[in-house]
Amino acid sequence: IAEIEDTLDGSGYLNTPWLIQTSMARKTATGTELLFPPTDIYRFDRLPIKGDRTQLSTTAYKEHFKAGKSDIGSRGNADLRAFYFVLSNGDVEHAYDPVRCVRTTEMSDGHYIVNVFATDIAGNKSSSSKEFIIRNKKR
Repeated sequence: IAEIEDTLDGSGYLNTPWLIQTSMARKTATGTELLFPPTDIYRFDRLPIKGDRTQLSTTAYKEHFKAGKSDIGSRGNADLRAFYFVLSNGDVEHAYDPVRCVRTTEMSDGHYIVNVFATDIAGNKSSSSKEFIIRNKKR
């Protein structure tokens, strides 16, 4: 889940960016191995909906979600806005469904990097990367 917002000239509110992409790599002894290249997760020039018309609103905007012991809530009213995007349950090509999530139990133990790229309608870009470790319990 990533919190991503954009400002528009003259707007008193925060807005969603135009394009959100992700990529993932695995750290190796010799560098990094790209697992998948930047993929369009959300693109707001058209609604990426296949099936249930409400799926985009529940994927791109969460009223609240749990993070450890914390309950993080969005602010989607006339006050400041915060948009939380689920990045692992689909893309503009295949629609969105939790059954399509990234299954870390099927990945090798190790160090990984997820990259998030956001672009606004004017072409301004921003990115962020997070490293994480997978340690699957032996069965």
